[in-house]
Amino acid sequence: MNITEEETTTTSLIINSISSFPPTFPPTFSTQQNNFTSLIKTTFNFQQKRDVSFHFSLIFGSLIGGVTIVGLTANILVVIAILSDRKMRKSPMNLLLLNLAIADLLYLLAFTPFWLSMSVYGDGGWHFSDMFCPIARFFGNIFLVISILTYLAICIERYVAIVHPIAMHTSVWCTRSRVLVIAFGIWVFAMAYQFPYLVVFQVFDIPEKNLRVCRNPLASKSKIWKIYKWSEFLLTYALPIIISVLLYSRICRVLWFKNKNGENCGKGQNENENKTELKPNINKRPSGRTIKKVLETRFREAISDVQNKRKVAPKEEEIFNFNNSSEKRQKPMNVSSSANLRARRSVVKMLMLCVGLFFLCYTPMVAYFVWSALFGRPLPLPFEFVLITSALVQFQSAFNPFLYTLFATQFREKLSKLFLICNKKKKNK
Repeated sequence: MNITEEETTTTSLIINSISSFPPTFPPTFSTQQNNFTSLIKTTFNFQQKRDVSFHFSLIFGSLIGGVTIVGLTANILVVIAILSDRKMRKSPMNLLLLNLAIADLLYLLAFTPFWLSMSVYGDGGWHFSDMFCPIARFFGNIFLVISILTYLAICIERYVAIVHPIAMHTSVWCTRSRVLVIAFGIWVFAMAYQFPYLVVFQVFDIPEKNLRVCRNPLASKSKIWKIYKWSEFLLTYALPIIISVLLYSRICRVLWFKNKNGENCGKGQNENENKTELKPNINKRPSGRTIKKVLETRFREAISDVQNKRKVAPKEEEIFNFNNSSEKRQKPMNVSSSANLRARRSVVKMLMLCVGLFFLCYTPMVAYFVWSALFGRPLPLPFEFVLITSALVQFQSAFNPFLYTLFATQFREKLSKLFLICNKKKKNK
């Protein structure tokens, strides 16, 4: 068979084109792994310069996500436990704890997306809509201020109840409606005081870093803004710490050292004080302070006698019942005041732990952002520090319910009942 010149040319072209390309084979495991790695790097923004490593971002994102889930669940349980029990709703301190749980719950919801975006992109940029920039700053700061002021309100309530029990029955803390008004006032004050964040924060582009950031353009220029930040630092951080330390010191002095609640803590000194109060010098006219102490002592004794006769638990034990479960058994009359003292001490221990944990976790973030606001530039610290400080605040917002569970018998019992009800509903289905 004769082959023409055109056929020969066509055949040679086909052979040359085939030989110019390598044969294709199914993708190997290494090829698939490289494709997956490139996809992950693209998702986590490795095309741009990251401020933190991929491994740190992964650990931080997992930590924030886990703490948020636990915190949301725990604070929701606190809200349900208080709202579903009429007796617990009558206590002024329980209402303040409810306000604190709601503030922590909303803080977790408001700030978690922002910190997770930092974890995913590995930078401090703003990766949401521009309209959410001032809204996020506004509400995030509101919930923090509400938590701080609620801690302060709880501290004042305990101080009045323990150190000045007579004033407790005539002060603003004695009724449920007035405590609700105080909680509402805390929310209104926080919204009004943090309103500048809603006005001044904007989204700006940083071309050299290819970033969009949510910042205040007045931070380094306006003296008014610096004055505002100093006032914010004093009113929402420094003064609450100072007041809490002073009041809790006075409360501890009364509960552990001055024997004003029915149990001999410092026996010799207290007995002498009681003798001086009840048997003043006849030749010397008693002062107004001495008369006041005598009246307070007799008033407490009268209240204790009425409670013993009616076999009613002390008022402080209605606040989550912070005594041990073994103390719930029937007690002799002469042990009632001792149980009341132990219950009050448990309340104060729990509250001091909550306040101490809050300010311990909150202080690094306050220092960082106050420095940035006052001096117009951030502290020369690695970006990992900013993420760790945010994780501490998230951890604090999620940890309070576990302190309630540790110290509060009634709260543990309420949680057990809630879980039993849920299990029964699942079995019925």
